[in-house]
Amino acid sequence: MREIASPATMIAAGTTQSIRIGEFDFHPGAGELRRGDVACRLQPQTVALLLQLVEHAGEVLTREDLHKSLWKVDTFVGFDDGLNHAVARLREAFGDDARRPSYIETVPRRGYRLVAPVAGIPAIPPEVTPVGLPDPPEPPRARSRMLGLAAVGLAVLASVVWLLTSGGAGARPAGGVDGAAYEEYLKGNIEIERYGDLRAVERALQHYRAASGRDAQFAPAHAGIAIAYMQKMMYESDPARYLREASEAAHRAVALDPDLADGHLAVGRLESFYKWNWVAADQAFARALPLHPTQPFARNYYSAYLTALGRDEEAVAFTRATLALAPHSLSAHTMLAQAYLAAGNAPDAAAVARRALSIDPTFSPMHRFLALAYLETEPDKAIEESKAILVPDEANVIAIRAAIAACAGARADAIALRDKLNQLRVVRDVRPTRMAQLETCLGDFDAAFRWLEEGVRNHELDMAMIAASPLLRPLKADPRFAKILASMNFPTAR
Repeated sequence: MREIASPATMIAAGTTQSIRIGEFDFHPGAGELRRGDVACRLQPQTVALLLQLVEHAGEVLTREDLHKSLWKVDTFVGFDDGLNHAVARLREAFGDDARRPSYIETVPRRGYRLVAPVAGIPAIPPEVTPVGLPDPPEPPRARSRMLGLAAVGLAVLASVVWLLTSGGAGARPAGGVDGAAYEEYLKGNIEIERYGDLRAVERALQHYRAASGRDAQFAPAHAGIAIAYMQKMMYESDPARYLREASEAAHRAVALDPDLADGHLAVGRLESFYKWNWVAADQAFARALPLHPTQPFARNYYSAYLTALGRDEEAVAFTRATLALAPHSLSAHTMLAQAYLAAGNAPDAAAVARRALSIDPTFSPMHRFLALAYLETEPDKAIEESKAILVPDEANVIAIRAAIAACAGARADAIALRDKLNQLRVVRDVRPTRMAQLETCLGDFDAAFRWLEEGVRNHELDMAMIAASPLLRPLKADPRFAKILASMNFPTAR
C-alpha cells in the first residue's frame, strides 16, 4: 500500500490523485467518488471530511479532532448538524450500512473510522499552477451555485479546504473575485443545501448578501440571493413580499454572466412558480440545463416544473437520472417522490421516501410524502407518519396533518385539528393550498375552491403544484378546477 499524502500536501503539490477506497476510486480534485463508470459528486464539506478519514485510515477520528481540523471557530455554524450531514452523505455515496459498516464505522461516544482498505494512486499532474496553503488561491469565475468541483478542478478544491481548515476570513486573492466574497459564497452554498430548514435558508441568504456586498460583480452571489429568497418563499402564504428582491437578483445574475446556469435557473423558477409565465420558464430552463447538466438543484427545479405541468413520465425519468448523478441528494428524492405521487404510483413514492429517511430520518419533507403514499394503502400508517412532520411552521403542519387525517377517514380528529388551526390563523399565516387540501378531504369542495381562488390572488408558491397534488385530485372533475388552471396560464389542462 502506498503512503497517502495529507490533504494539504496533495493540493499544495499541484497534482491530482486517485485514491482507491474499497471498491471505489476517490478523485479529490474532481470531488467525485466512482465505482466503475458510475460517478457520485460530493459536496465540498464532504470531500474535506473524506480526505481526513483517508489520511487517518484505520484510526479513530474523534468529533473533537474533526471540529478542530474542519470547523474552525467562527468559520461554520452548526458543527454537529454539519458533521452528521457529511457522514450521512458519505455513507449514502458508498452504499454503506451504519449497523454493519464496510467503509465508515461509528465508534460510540468517540468518533468515526475508515475501515475499508485504502491505496493511493498518483495521477498525471494537470496543467494548473501549484497552489499552496494556507493562503487561498484566486477563486475561479464560477459557473454554478454549488461550484461542482469537477468543473473547476484543484484550484477550487484548495479554496474549499483552505476555507474549512483555516480562519482566513478577510483574505484577498491577487485578482479576480474578492477572497472574502468567495468565502461567504461557499458558506451560503453549504447552508442552502440543508433542504427544508428555514434557519439554514436565512443563514444562506445572509452569506450570499455578504458576498455580493464584498463584490457586486460576482454573479453567482446574486443567483444565490435569488434562490435563497425563493426557498424562503416556500414558508410564506404571501410569497409576493419577496418576489421583487428575488427577481432583481436573478436578472442581475444573468446580466452579469449570461452563461451562468444558476441565473437562468432562478429566472425559470420565478417565471413558472411565481409569475406563471410557462413559456418564458421553458426558455430559461432550456438555457440553464446545458450549461451545467449535472447540477442537482437545477435539475430538481426542472423536475418540479415537469411535474407541475403533468408531464409525469418525463419528470420521473428525469429525476431518476438526477439521482443516478447525485444519489445522496435529499432534494432529488423529494422531487422523485412527488413525481411518483403525481403519476398515481404510491408504492414507488413510498419506496423513495423510505430510502431518503434511511439517509436522514429527520428529513421532514419525506415524512409528508411517505404519509401521502400510505393514504393509498395503509391509512392508519399515514396518520402516524404525519406526526413526524416537523418544520418551523406550526399552523401549516397542523393543516397537513388534518388533511391526512380526513382523507384517512379520521374525520373527528381532522375537524378538531381544523378548529385548532382556525385559532392559530389569527396570528399565523396558513397557505391557501393547505386549507384547500383539508376542505377537499373533508368533502367541502366549495370551501376548497374559495381557498384556491385566494391562492391565485396571493400568487402562492404551491398553487403551481395543485394539479399534481393527490389530496386535490377529487376536484379535477369539477369545471372550476380547469378555470383555476386557466387563470394561472397553464399551457394545457392536466
